[in-house]
Amino acid sequence: MHLWGAFGYPVRGIAVAGKVLWYRTEAEQGEENRRLAEKMKQERRERFERDKADLDRQYAALPEVFRRRIDRFRENNPDFRWEYEAYELFCCAEAVKIAHTAIREYVTTPGEWIQRFYKMPYEEQVLIAGIEDGHSGNTFGMACALARLFCEHREGVARAHGALAPLVGSKAYGCVPREDEESKP
Repeated sequence: MHLWGAFGYPVRGIAVAGKVLWYRTEAEQGEENRRLAEKMKQERRERFERDKADLDRQYAALPEVFRRRIDRFRENNPDFRWEYEAYELFCCAEAVKIAHTAIREYVTTPGEWIQRFYKMPYEEQVLIAGIEDGHSGNTFGMACALARLFCEHREGVARAHGALAPLVGSKAYGCVPREDEESKP
């Protein structure tokens, strides 16, 4: 068996016993990747339009410092709402649950309680704080980090980088203003 592609990259073709079952050139694979990316982008836009009213309700229910956080991303990235807002709102809403539980439950400081909470088995985390199912490591880690900031350094919530910034970049996410391409020397 022969595969065209490499670990971490799409398989562009398969041959078995010298017979090519299917194959795409690099250019054809690039076009397929662009087509799939455009389809995913369109689906995110449609999902945003469908869920916009619910997202607006979630935003309005957040404490003010979390709303300022979202506002910064919206201001710095005109596409933030349809591209990333649902993900960020999920992290923020979960952070509020964790922070309120930490304030109610802590023995030493809320931050130390959140550190212990982070290491608890998932089933205990759900029971104690009522967090939602469907967390990734990234959403849960960000929710805990934001909860700790909310408890210990509230203004840090509004200034911290976004949940997906490590994956898409700070400028792309809206953590920092995008530079005007025309103003560059």
